[in-house]
Amino acid sequence: MPTVGVFGGSFNPIHFGHLLLADDICEALRLDRVLFVPAAQPPHKPASELAAVAHRYRMTALAVHEHPRFAVSDIELRRSGPSYTVDTLSALASEGELFLLIGSETFLDLLSWREPRQVARLARLVVVPRTGADFDPDAPAAQKVLAELGLGAFGPGRPDSPSRGFSAHLGLRLAPAGSRRTQPGLSHAGSGGGVHPRARPLRARSLMVALSAEATARLAAKAALDKNAENLVVLDLQGLSTVADFFIVCSARSTTQADTIVDAVRAALKAEGSRPRHQEGGAESGWVLLDYVDVVVHVFLEETRQFYALERLWGDAPLLSVEVGARPRD
Repeated sequence: MPTVGVFGGSFNPIHFGHLLLADDICEALRLDRVLFVPAAQPPHKPASELAAVAHRYRMTALAVHEHPRFAVSDIELRRSGPSYTVDTLSALASEGELFLLIGSETFLDLLSWREPRQVARLARLVVVPRTGADFDPDAPAAQKVLAELGLGAFGPGRPDSPSRGFSAHLGLRLAPAGSRRTQPGLSHAGSGGGVHPRARPLRARSLMVALSAEATARLAAKAALDKNAENLVVLDLQGLSTVADFFIVCSARSTTQADTIVDAVRAALKAEGSRPRHQEGGAESGWVLLDYVDVVVHVFLEETRQFYALERLWGDAPLLSVEVGARPRD
């Protein structure tokens, strides 16, 4: 599936900073392309402050046309009414795996958007702090947004991270000012095709990742299955419970294997920047619980699992399919 960056905005006007940022993100995340989406009627900006949308679209098209992985979309021009991102992402879902490019100030304001949680489900969020801005991903304001969106904590990520196959959400930090370098193929209208240096490159090792609830569940399930967890099921509780979005339930043959499964799940999610809010129980008691806010992992010894019968308690919950050795409920 192609990976597509979605870069929306009023582009009033588009400028070279937009192109540099998109090119850096395209390179760092190895995106197949970046789609620039001029907003016809931005909900948060009065029309009186904007140039005509046809002019903004044309300027954007001229600015990106020489870059081999850039394109411009008129999807919001063809839709009447305010330009809501959730509608745009829904319409672009068939284009591939979507990455929504937003600034840190926009991220902190995301809860004021229409259906912000659905936005986070439809695309990975690529969050880039504005130059000179003091954006702390661990600050209460950022953590509140993550929690409301049903995402895990920000953490270090890599372009080749296993989470790329899931609905993970990536964040980028601007690198400190360093040596100037050039990037072939990046030019803009009126430049005569000239190549421009980028003064503040983004570094792949500076990526930060926030896993969605589904991505957390899938990654945890894979880690457990890799340690031969038995009869693993992932219960999709979205809309059924306020406790969590997903329960992972699996069995271990011994206390030693239970500890091994728990350690593997913690290690896999820690590598993606996600840590449990707390851990309860222990292998000796027959039940270990890892609480990742929207995902709860239950590792049982089989006798204890039969006693508590979580699958029967949540019998109406659909199952989330997992790829590696997952087995259906009896």
